[in-house]
Amino acid sequence: MNARLPLLLLGALILAACGEDEPAEAPPTDEAPVEMGPCGHMGEPTVFVLRSLEFFAAEDGVADGLDLDGQISEPGDGSGCGKRDYVSPEGTPGIDNQFARLMPAIEAVGGEGGFESAIMRAINTGAVLVTVELAHLDDPMGDSCVDVTLGRALGAPDIGNDGLIEAGQTYDRDHEAPSHSVDGAEIIDGGFETGPFTLALPMVVDDIELLITIRDMYLRGRFTEDGAVRGIFAGSIVLDELTAFIDRIDEGSSLFAAMRSVLGANADLDPDEDGRCRRISIAVGVEAVPAFFFDEAPPETSTEPTEASAE
Repeated sequence: MNARLPLLLLGALILAACGEDEPAEAPPTDEAPVEMGPCGHMGEPTVFVLRSLEFFAAEDGVADGLDLDGQISEPGDGSGCGKRDYVSPEGTPGIDNQFARLMPAIEAVGGEGGFESAIMRAINTGAVLVTVELAHLDDPMGDSCVDVTLGRALGAPDIGNDGLIEAGQTYDRDHEAPSHSVDGAEIIDGGFETGPFTLALPMVVDDIELLITIRDMYLRGRFTEDGAVRGIFAGSIVLDELTAFIDRIDEGSSLFAAMRSVLGANADLDPDEDGRCRRISIAVGVEAVPAFFFDEAPPETSTEPTEASAE
């Protein structure tokens, strides 16, 4: 075999490789890049606005809510600071909702439904418009990956004959309010549970504005036949945050005085090294209806000529 043959073959391969056409570059496009989220293309979110909120009452050891600490606490137990957990109306044990135990004392001085009435006034006037956005929602009855965001909206909603916000209205997005997102929620048979979120509920009671911040909050919801979402917000209130807020406002309010006196005695979550619980569990029933956001105008661009274009 000719000793030069391998070298000739190698040279031919190199020349052939160098002669191949370079891959064509993709033509330039003016289209904006597609925004991607954990569940895929973001697209337009499906938006709901909260239109009702109900504080659950407790009766004979039964109260609605969620199991927030994964334990079933009994009186005297180290878990839950010795506060007995509730059983849900469906029979699920371990329900954390000690705020339900406070409602009789609060209603005794603030009137039945005082909390709910204050929040409903704030919702119906547009002062507190909580939004739930579901990004990448393909099917409300079953979806393996949906991104959920709690935010706020601005606007003056129309109220129906039932005294609640009507569905299908359009609002401005409140960019000044904090928003909280959780990625990758799963919808099974029209129901879902996701979290944790942080939700601030400002409201006016006795002409005094009160801010209740629910932390480590979970949302359990279900789509209904009329297109709404009904479910539960369940989380915890940090005692020091709420009592410090109450101390900064008018101490002449009998309602706030009642709250201050019973909050610490009913705390059941987040024990410190001495076993003192620093949070109280809370759960509220909610209903949200379909809504929309106004299209937001893109940032304005300067129309003044540049030095190059002016020449």
